[in-house]
Parts: sequence; structure tokens; C-alpha cells
Amino acid sequence: TRKLVKLKGKASPIVRELYLRDDISCHSSLCKACDNTDSKPSGLQKDVTHYALPCIDIILNYLEILELPELQ
Repeated sequence: TRKLVKLKGKASPIVRELYLRDDISCHSSLCKACDNTDSKPSGLQKDVTHYALPCIDIILNYLEILELPELQ
């Protein structure tokens, strides 16, 4: 989507991009969109309802926070 926002009298574009791949399975048994019939174990817990997928910038800059036991 593209929007224009005026900042200090100037119009600045805001661009949000979303890339979805349908050729890679998430391997979650909870997922209704993926084909999870393969025999590969997912390593994902089955008793959760959501998964957080941080981008590489978050992982590189905040790895020590992501490794806290409270977030496991």
C-alpha cells in the first residue's frame, strides 16, 4: 500500500511491503493453510496458538533478549 503523509509541509510516501511465499510450509500442525503431510518433524510446540517470527535485524540486534528463559 502507498500513502502520502505530510511532514513539515512536505509529502512523504509511506510504503509497506508484504512478501508471502506459498511454496514453503511452516510445518505447524495448527496451520490450516500449509500442507503438513510430510514426515519432517517441525520442532514447533503443539500447545501454543501463536508463533513470533522476528526479522533478521531484530535477531542480530536483540539476540540476548530473545534467549531469555522467560521467552522460551
